[in-house]
Order: sequence, then C-alpha cells, then structure tokens
Amino acid sequence: MPIINRGTCKPEQVHGSRKRAGPVYIRTPGTTIEAIADQVTVTSVKAVYDSMITSLDIDDAPRDERVVRNKKYNGKKDERQAVGLHSRPRRDHRATFTVAHGVA
Repeated sequence: MPIINRGTCKPEQVHGSRKRAGPVYIRTPGTTIEAIADQVTVTSVKAVYDSMITSLDIDDAPRDERVVRNKKYNGKKDERQAVGLHSRPRRDHRATFTVAHGVA
C-alpha cells in the first residue's frame, strides 16, 4: 500500500472532473471572503471587486467579479434560511373548506 502524504499541496492538479484545459482552480482566501461579505451589504458588487483588485495582493484578491457576486447571493440566501423564509414561497397544500350560512 502506498504511503500518502496528506500534508502536501499539489497546486498543478486539475480540480474536480474538469473536461476542458484552462487555468488551475485557486481558492479565494477566507479573509478575502469575510471582507467581501462585510462590504457587499452596503456597496455594489462591481465597486467591491474594483476596490479589492486595487488594494489587495494578487494572491489575496478575488479571481473575478463572479466570486463577489456569488458571496452576495449566498449571504442573502443564508439570511433568508436563518429567518425561515425561502427563495420561492411555498404553497399551502392544505384544503380549506367554507361552510355556507343557512345550509345544513
């Protein structure tokens, strides 16, 4: 049985079941994601992305605007789920019956 060294990182490894060649998947650092979550509630996605690109190091900056947009979407979705609201209103499937007055 081969020995597996779980502590090493293989940056050139293809991510998931990718079919097309392209840039290697690089995860956005957690500190950047937290900063995005704080800023995106009061500022537009484009403004947050542009400010992070200019102020952060290339390794810490979000890869593209989609990272910021996804964080905004997921943050709102998490808030709705915490409150008990859903993205689509659920239909009430219980039948309601009304009794007409004077009918026995």
